Amino acid sequence: MSSLRTPGRGHYDSEWQLGEWLREDGVSYTTAELGPALDLLESTKRLERPAVKPNASRPGWLATGAEIWSEMVPEEAELAAGEQHRHALAKAVLRVMEVGHSGSGNRWTVEELSGRLTESGVPHTADDLAEALSRLEDSGHLMRAQRQPYSVYPQHLVRKSIRPYDKYDVLAADVCAVLKRRNERFESEDQLQSWLDEDKMDWNPDDLAIALDHLDRIGRLRRPQADQWRSDSTLTGIYFPPDL
Repeated sequence: MSSLRTPGRGHYDSEWQLGEWLREDGVSYTTAELGPALDLLESTKRLERPAVKPNASRPGWLATGAEIWSEMVPEEAELAAGEQHRHALAKAVLRVMEVGHSGSGNRWTVEELSGRLTESGVPHTADDLAEALSRLEDSGHLMRAQRQPYSVYPQHLVRKSIRPYDKYDVLAADVCAVLKRRNERFESEDQLQSWLDEDKMDWNPDDLAIALDHLDRIGRLRRPQADQWRSDSTLTGIYFPPDL
């Protein structure tokens, strides 16, 4: 935001141009971090970006009024930085797994994955990685596999989907995180929405409906079928953890 607020820089033609400005300003960042940071600014109405064709340069500009917004208070800044880092790490994990592993193809142990992330310059802690993997599992991108006997063979991570990690996956993982903190079930969507607000999750009704349908399809959330649900009853949901 500080870079874009510089006179003459309120609009950039491509992320490459924006990256040049950031480097000129001495901002340290990685390519894996820039995309999620822009997604966050767009979701909080600070940045506007048009839809573009695949592989086309995507411009962006300060949203109306964003140039006069004050800086975030420390608590907001900490939450935003944490959210940005979670998204960047999840996407970095998927990019690393796309390349494959020389020894075991598309199967990775947590230690191997952590080592490759470090080699790629992606900062993370063991707790960061554990949370990112949990979110990717909950959103249907990863699965864990292990041969028996478990005492002999290591557990591996396997990429389950080749689709991109998008805002609906982020929200789906947020829903799962909220439910895991609250006995893994909700009694109504109103209750779920209130919990999302309590935990300061970014959501809207349309995106939430898509995220919940996705969780239904992959078996992470179970709700009554349409023919089993009465219009005068609340629509409950139960979280089901991934299978090994």
